[in-house]
Amino acid sequence: MRNKFIILCTILIIFSCAKDDVINPPCETDINTLPNECVSIEDITSTNTDFIMLDKGLQEEGTAKGIKINEEWEASIFYFINDSSINLFISTYWYDSIDNSYLLGELLQLLDIPNNTPIGCYDLTTEISSDPKLIRCKYSVEDGDITLINYTLDESKENKLEILEYDPIAGIIKGKVKASFITDEPEPGYFPEKVRFFNVDFETY
Repeated sequence: MRNKFIILCTILIIFSCAKDDVINPPCETDINTLPNECVSIEDITSTNTDFIMLDKGLQEEGTAKGIKINEEWEASIFYFINDSSINLFISTYWYDSIDNSYLLGELLQLLDIPNNTPIGCYDLTTEISSDPKLIRCKYSVEDGDITLINYTLDESKENKLEILEYDPIAGIIKGKVKASFITDEPEPGYFPEKVRFFNVDFETY
């Protein structure tokens, strides 16, 4: 009799567990996906090799590191804070090894970030906007003070900025960005039609 009771209890426990799994099935994506994640990690998918990489510069005020198209990319970052906003300028350089000098090359601008409560997630846009959650973004390639090529934000892609830490007294701004750009005037071998920056972490100091 005792053995029958134990077997019955075991069957009931197994049935109860199976029923719970049907009602609340485990979700594998819950393990890997963070809720409200803004700038997520992306895989490299492009096989394009028809572009150039420039020098990261001296990184005197900060660093930015990530992926440009499919290559590891590193840049300098500068910031400007006024009464109502923060502007970030991420740049690479043409390096002249003969006289050890740098000329401005790529310039990625993140403009009009509100400085009262900047920590958070923002969408990038090409236009000046009154929406505090929209940040204007520009990208060009310069040769010193001469613009070689202008790109337009590809708004068919996901373009995001995330500010993780902000300390205006210490001059610290930490965050992440991903952005895609397109141009109708590509120059083969140097400036491709499409450029995407992703997995980019930046920090000023």
